[in-house]
Amino acid sequence: MKLIRIFIFILASSLAHIGFAEDAKSSTTKNNSFRDVYPSKFGMIQRTDDGSVILNGKILLQGNSEKDDFGTTIDYSVVDFQVNKNSPAVETQSHGGRKYFGRQVYRLVLVGRSQNPVFYRIVDLTGKEPFISERFGKNDHWANGYKSAEWGKNKSYINLTGEITYLYTTYKDVQGPFAY
Repeated sequence: MKLIRIFIFILASSLAHIGFAEDAKSSTTKNNSFRDVYPSKFGMIQRTDDGSVILNGKILLQGNSEKDDFGTTIDYSVVDFQVNKNSPAVETQSHGGRKYFGRQVYRLVLVGRSQNPVFYRIVDLTGKEPFISERFGKNDHWANGYKSAEWGKNKSYINLTGEITYLYTTYKDVQGPFAY
């Protein structure tokens, strides 16, 4: 009888340990919650609390993995996006849990920032696969502030403060800076 009690105790302890392991796994997911959500033709693009950019569970850009010139980690934020006005509205959930309807995005302008803007990137979702541009906009240690984007089918202009413009050629590269 004593042997049966010991066996039951060991079994219960091991099951309790499995339950705690599952709680730790789900709490890690909760700590990395989604701050912004954008629907696209490829699925949901999500920006997490740590500044990562995720598409359908796959990390496109890892937040806090790169550093600026002073050793401070960089996270990503969305500063602008181009909307597909012909797409149906899709229900998404905001950071605070509030639900809203949004249309699919074609392109996103991301800023990599530490204390200040460090550089910019474009995530283009108009082709057969997502495309992420190289970094652009860095001037010395920081980048100029974001002003606006003029989206075109093949060529788009990204305007930064200080009358600085970059030319993005769809699915190719970003050229500049051009001062006007």
